[in-house]
Amino acid sequence: TVADRRLQPDAMLEDLVRRRCYFIEYETGSATVRNAQHKTATLTKLGRYSQFILGFTNILSDETCYSRHFRDGYTPVVVFLTRTAARSATIRAAAEERWRGIDVRFEIRALTVAEACADFRAQLVGPPSPPAGPARPAQPDGIFLPRAELEFLSRFQDDALRIIQSIRHSVRAGRPVTTEPNYPESVRSAALLMQKLLQSTPNERKPTDGKFR
Repeated sequence: TVADRRLQPDAMLEDLVRRRCYFIEYETGSATVRNAQHKTATLTKLGRYSQFILGFTNILSDETCYSRHFRDGYTPVVVFLTRTAARSATIRAAAEERWRGIDVRFEIRALTVAEACADFRAQLVGPPSPPAGPARPAQPDGIFLPRAELEFLSRFQDDALRIIQSIRHSVRAGRPVTTEPNYPESVRSAALLMQKLLQSTPNERKPTDGKFR
């Protein structure tokens, strides 16, 4: 015969390590628990799950409906999720009264949503990581320059660019460059300053109004 109501869980989870298949039913509290005659009652769902998980496909076979459909060799677990602890306790009591010891292949659990979150996380993901300490503000990766040093490097750059531009203009005009240009007068001081800056650690040098020597 064909059942007049399809057996369809609200969600499914597979634990590949422990070889468990979880059929999850979310109980909103709108249906009764113990009225086995009602199609949406919790005990009715339990009966249909029991028939699917334990019932044989025919009298001459040891194949159950579950094993024929999934063929994974997993242990099926029916989990009822509830909004309140009171309804969860009611479902557990009803299941124990009716299904206690019926078969080790059929496991029934009733959990609140919060309990299920902690339980499944521990089984599938592992224990939660310890809370991290307060985040430290990121430090800027740079060196603070006194304005006098910055202005000095800017003047050195201008002097060097004027020498390079003079040579480029001569080459473009087709005039031979017969005279070797001099370095900027501050080249030695600029080299020393750059060496000092490169050897400084980030944030070590603070802005001051001192003059470069």
